[in-house]
Amino acid sequence: MTENGIRSNTINKRIGEHLSVEQMHCLTSIPAFGLSEHSIREAQQSIASAYLGRARKLCELCEVNWPSELELATRKLLQRELKMGW
Repeated sequence: MTENGIRSNTINKRIGEHLSVEQMHCLTSIPAFGLSEHSIREAQQSIASAYLGRARKLCELCEVNWPSELELATRKLLQRELKMGW
């Protein structure tokens, strides 16, 4: 919601009406997942990749430095614990 200039504490449960077409596309592009470890990891990978790309753009828009060291540490953790490939 921050991408749209909306404070998170002002949103009700129906957030779809506050999302842009591009944001809705991002959400609907997350693969459906079942109960298998593989499908859950695939969904987690998709969410993480989408988040990182959007977060970088938001940092640029807000003129905030991207926390590269935090990203690297997070990537290493996800690789080690969840076997996510980057």
